[in-house]
Amino acid sequence: GGLTNPPSSLPTHTAAELSLCDGVRYRLAGADAISQAIVAQVAQVMMLDPRGDRSRSACVPVVVRSGRKVDFHDSGGRLQVTVVNPRNSPELLASQMAHVASSIVLDAERRGAVLLHGALAERDGQGVVLAGPGMVGKTRVSRRLRSPWRSLSDDATLIVREPAGPYWAHPWPPWSRF
Repeated sequence: GGLTNPPSSLPTHTAAELSLCDGVRYRLAGADAISQAIVAQVAQVMMLDPRGDRSRSACVPVVVRSGRKVDFHDSGGRLQVTVVNPRNSPELLASQMAHVASSIVLDAERRGAVLLHGALAERDGQGVVLAGPGMVGKTRVSRRLRSPWRSLSDDATLIVREPAGPYWAHPWPPWSRF
């Protein structure tokens, strides 16, 4: 279905912004009460700052709306993510939050980003990805890291390249905890 409200008219209290190192910013906003709650949860889990009305330059609006099916599509430079009502189910809510994050990953992958199944650790500004299949101990190792190492994620890492520059690793949230 169509979007009833353009992104600029959505309530700012439900908006959040995610910036990737390739210069692309995603502004997440819910189009209705159900999706506003999902956006708020995504922002909390991903530790995103709420944003008021700001410049939209180089910003991809991500409009989340509820519907009868799970869907994702690109509509003229903005992402539209449709999620089903979680109906107070923690498992379905986690699934819907992961769907929103996956939609952002799919968009980033179109620009050359790669989502790795790997934990991200940092030491002195340098990142190390501990990649491997499931159940080999990435989470266990991440939880046991000692200073000066810092665990940033225990399951997924989004690798993005700056335009004509280095690669950067973004920790991606472990939805299974939520």
